[in-house]
Amino acid sequence: MKQMVLLQLFMFFSMLLPAQELMMADLVANSKEAKKDPAAEEAVTKSNAFVFDGYGELPKSENEIEEHFLGEIIAHKWSAVNQLFIKKSSVSVGFGDSYVETLKPSVFNAVYKMNSFYKKACNKNVISITEAAKQFDWVLDCALAAYYSPDSKAFEEALVGKRKPEEILEVFNSVILK
Repeated sequence: MKQMVLLQLFMFFSMLLPAQELMMADLVANSKEAKKDPAAEEAVTKSNAFVFDGYGELPKSENEIEEHFLGEIIAHKWSAVNQLFIKKSSVSVGFGDSYVETLKPSVFNAVYKMNSFYKKACNKNVISITEAAKQFDWVLDCALAAYYSPDSKAFEEALVGKRKPEEILEVFNSVILK
């Protein structure tokens, strides 16, 4: 009896993993198709889309760029996000000798959650590394564009309280980059 219950649990959870991968791939595919269609893009722009200008070139890294599990391009963008969103300054009063400030913390936290999500998903073979790199590249592009945008308040507020990767990805997929 115990073996039968364990077998049923195993079957149930093995059915969930491919369903989650399909759902994530479907989310990305639907968002990219909506961006290619001008009528759908206009409808999204009017409803709840966030429109940002591009960010240009990545800033020069102050430190050596660490390797990233999704590749060199992601490593450069990941380094740029860390460099731009985290500001360190020295403190002359108190026990510590430095102070760390996070700029646009909701965007920064969402990017970190997505990084750990993709790392876990790739380790469990829920999503392929190429698909994870493509999706995370988009997340990083949106985060960098939001950093340079003076009007990203609505985008930041949309990310507040989002805990699940699907919710965060939905917000990032509603971004339109010019």
